[in-house]
Amino acid sequence: MARRRKRSTPQPPEPPQPQPSGGRPHRPPVGGIQPVEGGELPPAPPLLHTVPPPRNVVHRPEADARVASRFRTASSALAYAGQLPGADSDSRVSCFQGPGVHDWWVVADLSLEAVREMSAATGGRVYVQLNREFVRDRGWGGAPTTNAPSGQAVPLDALTPVDLLDLMRAAGLRTVAPAPLREAVLLLPGAQVPSVVRRALDLGLNARYRTVRLAPLFPDRGEIATRGEATSPENGEEIVTYEVRLTASGDSALPGSLVTALERDPFTLVCRSAGDSLLMQHRRSSPLSDRRLEALAGNDVWLLADSVHGCSRLQPLADFCDGVTLVTLAEDCPLTNVTTDRVGGADAALPPTQTPVTLVRARTPRVEVDAVLLDAGDYALLPSLLAGRPLADAALLTEGRDRYLLTAPGGVLEQLPVGTSLYCLGPGNLFLPLGHRTQPLLPPTARKRLFHADAATAIVLQPQAILVFDLTLRRPVWDIWAGPLPEVDLQLPAEAEDGLSAVADLASPHPGRTKPLEQRPVLDRIMRRSPSLPRTWRDDAYDAELAGDLEGAADIHLRNRNPLGAARLLERAAQLG
Repeated sequence: MARRRKRSTPQPPEPPQPQPSGGRPHRPPVGGIQPVEGGELPPAPPLLHTVPPPRNVVHRPEADARVASRFRTASSALAYAGQLPGADSDSRVSCFQGPGVHDWWVVADLSLEAVREMSAATGGRVYVQLNREFVRDRGWGGAPTTNAPSGQAVPLDALTPVDLLDLMRAAGLRTVAPAPLREAVLLLPGAQVPSVVRRALDLGLNARYRTVRLAPLFPDRGEIATRGEATSPENGEEIVTYEVRLTASGDSALPGSLVTALERDPFTLVCRSAGDSLLMQHRRSSPLSDRRLEALAGNDVWLLADSVHGCSRLQPLADFCDGVTLVTLAEDCPLTNVTTDRVGGADAALPPTQTPVTLVRARTPRVEVDAVLLDAGDYALLPSLLAGRPLADAALLTEGRDRYLLTAPGGVLEQLPVGTSLYCLGPGNLFLPLGHRTQPLLPPTARKRLFHADAATAIVLQPQAILVFDLTLRRPVWDIWAGPLPEVDLQLPAEAEDGLSAVADLASPHPGRTKPLEQRPVLDRIMRRSPSLPRTWRDDAYDAELAGDLEGAADIHLRNRNPLGAARLLERAAQLG
């Protein structure tokens, strides 16, 4: 049997012991209740401790207790200096370079507690000035009051004064994640400006350009130029180049593919505008904030980039011009003075001058390849390109004198590595090269009247000529490499051959004359071949397509299990309305 443990009886609390004379008077714990004597509350005991002040209170320490932070990298020192209050003022922040190579110091006009907190976030070590040297802080409690042993303190004479510009130059720029740009600033040679502006205008962007001069930002002598004072040419060679600003319309951003393509060009520098006085290379950032950098620039315009492009001061040489001035659409149109005989006279209603119809380069989005124009060299490569491909079963070839037109029922063609890809502009079989349009723009009725493209004729419009093809001469593309069959050996019994010879003799108008046996019609019937190629459903569908009945042609494709061709025809019918 287990022994039952004896329960202890609770004892009453002992009365409080009297305090000796001169000792601390007794008072209950915080939150306790004091007995009320005589119905009156006793006076509140005096506070034994004062409320400690909040941490990180910024105040100016004594002149002989300056606090410094020591860093191994200039990036950490610059990040620390950028978070200090009043870093824009030289009287509040001082920067030094220590005796070592990787030794940077920042002296701030802050309390010891604030410097400890901010240095811990940026990886710095705290030092406190005693007399003429900096002594390492222990990290807690009060400031050190005695000098450190010899060799563990850094004398003030060992520190070289620098400013934030030196610190920024040593820190350099860091790669950051790209952000969408609504405006991009490009610096590039003049030979590349027209092509970039034309591409930007094609994408619906606003483009402006001007000439600028680039002067070195950092002096070669190791000295820092006075803020707001341009660097003299003796410190480096000045460069004259072009500045192009691309701006997206509305609230949209610039196309990321365009920005990436521009960055891949080694002669183009893509920047973001970080303010009125600061241009920063795209995908780059400094440990110092953009606002602090712009404050350092003062009245200058700074361009900060990596070591490939370099940093410089930018000075505009001209005003911005609109990018459309670099795009030439036609010949010059000179201006003329107004004359009295033209104002309200008979010549005021002169008809406009007719413009010759030609082709110009233009964007042709959302169009498919409907035909391919081939020359003699391309024609010779068709067997090696199409033999064994599904396209060989559907493609039709129309031969000309020295050009060839390759089409397909349903308009489904692959991107061939040869020839010129064409799209059907209509009405009828009017084909234009991809990336081109008519100049001037013509409505469908005008194109039908001018070019006369019908179901039996294909028109290919080129910049210098109009090619006409007779579509009634089309044939399957496989017919150009499928040659004659081997010799046919008709395996008929001897009795059948004698009977055919007898029938041939009876049918001969001259019974006495022997006639050789003509076996070609019999062979054609046996081999099930005719002198001309038999019509198939593709011919019927293509005839309906050429006649303009796209829905009927699509129905033929669907009945013959070709949904791709039917979908293409229905899409074209929907586009034509």
